[in-house]
Amino acid sequence: ETTISGLTPETTYSITVAAYTTKGDGARSKPKIVTTTGAVPGRPTMMVSTTAMNTALLQWQPPKELPGELLGYRLRYRRADEAEPNIMDFGKDKQHFTVTGLHKGATYIFQLAAKNRAGLGEEFEKEITTPEDVPSGFPQNLRVIGLTT
Repeated sequence: ETTISGLTPETTYSITVAAYTTKGDGARSKPKIVTTTGAVPGRPTMMVSTTAMNTALLQWQPPKELPGELLGYRLRYRRADEAEPNIMDFGKDKQHFTVTGLHKGATYIFQLAAKNRAGLGEEFEKEITTPEDVPSGFPQNLRVIGLTT
């Protein structure tokens, strides 16, 4: 038994075995065709920009380590005080998305992973807090209690 290292993911190889002595090589075995499994992609990079309109613009780049063919991306996002994330899948050519309906002054967690035939890779995680709204007007119904001169 032996281990062959340094093979390329998702690649087909033809392997033959022969005995070797000081007098030379013996007969070769019939070829054995094997295909290596894929490795999951590395972590993509992502930027998140918030706006005053309750939205966040997400822009990302493919991972630097990309064994095999990139099939797409999976985005998971949620408010920090919620347990269940929203999950969205995108094709390989999509590199931006706008999240709408965000709450003002809330913290959100965004997680993006690239995927290939071997599965989802490591997630890039970004936490943001949306801007709070400015007051809509001046204070009303003010009362002063305990005023002394």
